[in-house]
Amino acid sequence: MNPVFDWYAFADYSGAGREAEQRKHIAWAVDRGNGIVVTQGLTRWGLLESVSGLLRAAQMEGKRVLFGFDHNYGFPQGFYEALHGSAPADWRQVLEGYAVSVASFLQKEGRGPAGANKAGYTSTWNRGGCMDDFIAEALRSWSPRDWARSVNEAIGMGIGSLQGPFWGTLFERRPEASLFGERRHSSGLCFRFRERRLVEERFRRLKPAFQLGGIGSVGQQSLQGMLHLYKLLRLCSAEGIPVHVWPQDGCRVPAGGHLAVEVYPTLALELEGIVAPRTDAGDAVASVRWMRRVDGEGLLRGLLLANFRDEQWQRVRLEGWVLGVDP
Repeated sequence: MNPVFDWYAFADYSGAGREAEQRKHIAWAVDRGNGIVVTQGLTRWGLLESVSGLLRAAQMEGKRVLFGFDHNYGFPQGFYEALHGSAPADWRQVLEGYAVSVASFLQKEGRGPAGANKAGYTSTWNRGGCMDDFIAEALRSWSPRDWARSVNEAIGMGIGSLQGPFWGTLFERRPEASLFGERRHSSGLCFRFRERRLVEERFRRLKPAFQLGGIGSVGQQSLQGMLHLYKLLRLCSAEGIPVHVWPQDGCRVPAGGHLAVEVYPTLALELEGIVAPRTDAGDAVASVRWMRRVDGEGLLRGLLLANFRDEQWQRVRLEGWVLGVDP
C-alpha cells in the first residue's frame, strides 16, 4: 500500500526558559526519503523557523509532510469556559483564546511591544499581524508560571473557588478534586471542568498541561509549545500552506496538504521495540521512524480514523489526542 505522506518530521521539545537549556534539549528529526537527519542546538524560535522552512520546501516540491511535537496541543475540557466564561466553537478558538490570554497578561505586565493596543486583544485568528508581532517579541522573556498563577486567580474568581487548575513542584499545591466537575461561571455559563484530557484518562502515563512541575510533567513545554503552534498555523495560513491538525480539524484528512499530530515518544519507542538509553535525539528519531513505518505499512489510515463515540468526539475535537493511543 502506498504511503499517504512523503516526508516525516518530529521535534523533541523543551520548556526551558534559558536559550542555552533549549539548545541542549531540542532535537529536530527530519526524513525527506533519504534517511533521517537530526538537528540539535536550536532554540524554540529556531525550531519554529526550521518547521516553517520544511513546510515551505515541501510545498515547492509538491510533497506532503507528517510532523509532530512532544507536547500537549490542548487543554482539558472546560478550561476555555472557566477562563473566558463562554463556550468555544472549536479547538482553534481554544488555541487562540490561550494566546489572547497570554498576550493580555504580558501587556498588563508592561512586556508587550511598543505601540501595542492598550485595549487588549480579542479575536485575532483572521486579523493582521499585531498578535504575531506581540507573541514574537513578548514571549522571549515570559514566565509560564507567572501567567498560570494569574489564570488560577482569574478562574477561581470566575467560578467561585479558592483554587485554580495549575499546580506543580515549587509552584502551587495540587487542587482539590472538588475544583473539577459541573461548574457555573459568573457569566451564567454551566459547563463540565475536567482535570485531564480524555487521552490522559485513557493512557495514564500522559500528564495534563495543568501540571507545571514534577516527574514526567509537560506543562511548561506545552504552554510554550502551544503558542509556537499557534504562530506556526498563522504563518502557514498567511502563506497558503495547508496544515490539518489531527484530530481537532477532523479525523478524515484532506487529500492534499500536511498533517500535524501529537506524538508521545515513550509510546513510539515501545511500538518500535527500542530499549536503548533515552536521549532527546533518540526520541525524535524513534518518533519519525514510527510515523514513517505506520504510514508505509498502511496502518496510518486506521490510526487516524479512530473510532471515537459521539460523546468522546465532543471532547477530542477540543482537547486533541495522541496518535497511537486507543480510544
